[in-house]
Amino acid sequence: MPVNFAYEVCDGQLRFYIHGAKAGRKYSLLSTARCCSFELDIPRETVVSAEKKSITMHYESVMGKSSAVFLEDGEKQRALSLLAQRYTGIRDFKYSDEAEKKTAVIMLEVTEMTAKRNPSGK
Repeated sequence: MPVNFAYEVCDGQLRFYIHGAKAGRKYSLLSTARCCSFELDIPRETVVSAEKKSITMHYESVMGKSSAVFLEDGEKQRALSLLAQRYTGIRDFKYSDEAEKKTAVIMLEVTEMTAKRNPSGK
């Protein structure tokens, strides 16, 4: 399932934060299993070469396994703020109480990971 994500390293532990509705497939699966595989990527640039008749994507990605922990209260607010900062640049964004109540926030604590990238050469 596609997700927006934020991340941080705490005491050497890589953590990803994702969010979504408190209903639906993602919520149901993570509520039951409490562990998951993940793949997160950042597209950097699409390169089209008419001369070579080729197209390639420069990207960075990580794949792995993690435990899933649903966050509440202060931890949930902090993770939502990290997500907002990653996508908007706004620090310490405060969501409305109504929006926060409807949103599930999941911390993925990474237990295994590999990474791959196709660098841009810039």
